[in-house]
Amino acid sequence: YFYYPFPVPDVLGMDWVIPMAKVKLELAEIIYFARRPAGDWQAAHGLSLIDWFPFWFARQELLDKGLLFMTLILVILQIIRLALQRLYLNENELLKLFLIFSVGALLWFFSAPALRFGYGYLFGTLLLGLMLLLSGKMNRFVLTGSIFIALLYGLNGIKNEVRKVTLVQVLRPAGYPQVQTVMQLVGSIPVRTVPGDGRCWNAALPCTDEVVPHLELRGTRVEDGFRIKASAR
Repeated sequence: YFYYPFPVPDVLGMDWVIPMAKVKLELAEIIYFARRPAGDWQAAHGLSLIDWFPFWFARQELLDKGLLFMTLILVILQIIRLALQRLYLNENELLKLFLIFSVGALLWFFSAPALRFGYGYLFGTLLLGLMLLLSGKMNRFVLTGSIFIALLYGLNGIKNEVRKVTLVQVLRPAGYPQVQTVMQLVGSIPVRTVPGDGRCWNAALPCTDEVVPHLELRGTRVEDGFRIKASAR
């Protein structure tokens, strides 16, 4: 696939290509879990923006809500500025870059709006928007603001991780859960799968969330790799 998991026909003919049904399922999970970050992400299927946005926005952290709000305000201000001052793209390279980041942020929001996918577009739009408002200069205000936001996000990330850990876990880290596995043969190699959520944790290898239909060994060892049978491609 040129752009995984975008479901386009296999034109390269690789024997390890992931089946199209699996590709479409992964793409749907990425999109709908981003819109509805919960265990029932499938419920987002077929919902309009008006339907999925309130739940999505409510699940974002306060810091991310502020980032989204500031980015939106800067985009609106630049649109107004373009209309009032009649700026032209060929006269402002920074404006071109701002529009590229803005379009990227827009495509991110309407496709799979998980914040971890969109930080690059959002921060780029925010920084360039501030620079355009300040006559295109990276002055002390923009630089200080950028460093402050980066530090704020860094500290927030550390806080979110630290609050998940208790003092007992620091002194004695928790072990891996013991899971029940089901054995399947791929050629002569036993492969373990875990019913339910598919998490192998510390199960003996090889272990996977599922054995793809029509999978076969290239040779006689795991090190030889796997492929999809020619009859199923």
